Amino acid sequence: MNTLRFVALCCLLAIVVESKRSWRTEDQFEIELISKNQTSIQARFRRLRKVGKYLVNIYVKYLADVGAAYTKQLKGKRDRHADGYYYIDTGNVLEPGTLYEMAVYQRRPHRSLKRIDVTTDCSVYTYSCMTSRRESCLEREQLCDGFDDCLDKSDEEWLNSTCAVTLPERPVPPPPPVDTPCMTALIASLGLTKDSDHGVTDPERPTCDENGHYAPVKCDAATCHCIHPLNGKILKTRSDFNPFVDHDFTGICMKKYNRILARANKRKNKDSAPQAHLPETLPPLLGAESPELAPL
Repeated sequence: MNTLRFVALCCLLAIVVESKRSWRTEDQFEIELISKNQTSIQARFRRLRKVGKYLVNIYVKYLADVGAAYTKQLKGKRDRHADGYYYIDTGNVLEPGTLYEMAVYQRRPHRSLKRIDVTTDCSVYTYSCMTSRRESCLEREQLCDGFDDCLDKSDEEWLNSTCAVTLPERPVPPPPPVDTPCMTALIASLGLTKDSDHGVTDPERPTCDENGHYAPVKCDAATCHCIHPLNGKILKTRSDFNPFVDHDFTGICMKKYNRILARANKRKNKDSAPQAHLPETLPPLLGAESPELAPL
């Protein structure tokens, strides 16, 4: 009995020590935001003592299960700059005016080191102001509509009977092509085909992207799949989401999506390229009257 009490006391002490260690790590570790714009974020952090491998995830706040918009693994001296910092540069993969959460983890053992919130800049087609203690982007329809969306009420200012804030019109994207397999299946599922007398009963309508291909990710109540962009078949399945194991499911699907389309375009260009045809018989050598070689 005394042995069991001793083991339980040791386990409790280990839990308390580890908790204090995690709190101390959160206080010591800092993520420094360098710059941001409408579609990208640049940040950096210093190496933490006795931590050699890091995992960086950036995802839409409160939507971590949807998948990371950006992920990167950093390791040792290979990724550390001469100034002692690890640098994060998302490139132009983020959405304007969106609240993101940047999380840095220790990979082994898995534990969270730091999380910060970053809001990307608003696009030129929206109005930026402070609402509910954070920056928000307002559409044209929200300006001078009789409701104070901004804390300073700047979105409701009038000048000579017109709204003081003017925004350019957002361009309308071109419609996707209708001759792709996904769009053909979508039109058929809606019962809009000219050669059919009636629509499909309880159709499973596909999701097409702006290029007319099958969307790279398809999710149901409990499972997400990677989808082939040309035929809509399932490529890979995940039954759950884990921030350490499944941290970039959307990114994995996008890599497969781009790889398949690149192979298809390469094959299409190869088939459409003109072929060089060799003559059936070679001309005789100069200075020789017969196909045999001329004497030296």
